[in-house]
Amino acid sequence: MLPLVIATGAAELSRRAVGTAVFGGMLAASSIGIFLVPMLYVTFQQLREQVKKRFGVSSEGTHPPAKLPTTTT
Repeated sequence: MLPLVIATGAAELSRRAVGTAVFGGMLAASSIGIFLVPMLYVTFQQLREQVKKRFGVSSEGTHPPAKLPTTTT
């Protein structure tokens, strides 16, 4: 896409306009994919662990099962 951004000659303006938009979009999407998604994953994982610790939720997402009374015969 870089050749479109630095285009010269015939139809230079239209090529630059398209090239700049596509190049900027690719740069933004790559930045989000590389930096933002992993940060969000870590943040949500930390929140999940805090909620589990605070409310005593097991790894299956439910409260631990209550112990049933045992009967002796």
